Amino acid sequence: MRPQLTTFGSPRVGNHKFVQHVDALLATEGGGLRVVHEADIVPHLPRPLFLPFQDYAHSGREAWAKDSDDVPASVLVLCQEGGEREDPSCSASVSPLRWNIVDHMAYPGIRLGVPKFTIQASQELFF
Repeated sequence: MRPQLTTFGSPRVGNHKFVQHVDALLATEGGGLRVVHEADIVPHLPRPLFLPFQDYAHSGREAWAKDSDDVPASVLVLCQEGGEREDPSCSASVSPLRWNIVDHMAYPGIRLGVPKFTIQASQELFF
């Protein structure tokens, strides 16, 4: 039985040879599914403009979770598959000026972030 893979907000994972190898190991034809929320900056990293990342690519097919009517990630668009795996009508269409980390912290049905907690120190720790 071959594994299935779904990622949320994943960066580009490796060069094209690595991506082809990962995609070939997965049960879904063309690799797994990678969900990208609206203008999440992380899936656009590392930028292929800089060495040694020029050949870095995504594994799997993109599902773009778009915002609609002030409801985050309420519309899911299954993007076209392609050799570069970045459909120009999906998250690649978002201007770099709109990329943000806030969209990386909220995905459909998932709330990411650092849990809020307090640390209580014992009196014994203070001399």
